[in-house]
Amino acid sequence: MERGSRLFAAAFRSFALAALLPVTVARADWQFSRWGQSPDEVLKSSKIALSQSTPEDQAGHAIPLIRGAALLNGIYAAPEFKAPVWLYFADNKLSGVYLEIADGETASLIGGRLSN
Repeated sequence: MERGSRLFAAAFRSFALAALLPVTVARADWQFSRWGQSPDEVLKSSKIALSQSTPEDQAGHAIPLIRGAALLNGIYAAPEFKAPVWLYFADNKLSGVYLEIADGETASLIGGRLSN
C-alpha cells in the first residue's frame, strides 16, 4: 500500500505542474534563465546551486508534457516553500522547468503566482 501511495503522490505532483505548464511556459522565462539557453549558460546565470542530473535521475523525471531530458536539478526556495527543481533541455536548449511540489495547497498557491 505504501508504494501505491507514493505512486499516487508522484502522479498528483506531476499532474499539478502539468496543469500549469501551458500557462507558464508560453509567457515568461524561468527566474535566472531564458528559454533556449544551453545547460552551461543556465549554470553560469543560475542564482541557485544546480547539479547535473544522473542518467537515473533523468529517467526517473521524464515527463511526457516536457520535451527533453532533466539535465540539471537543484533546490528552489521562495519565502513560502522550498522544492526540488528540474530543468529540461531538448536539443541542448532549455525547454521546461518542473517544480516538485509535495502538496496540492502549495501547488495551487505557486500556480496562481506563476499565472500572474
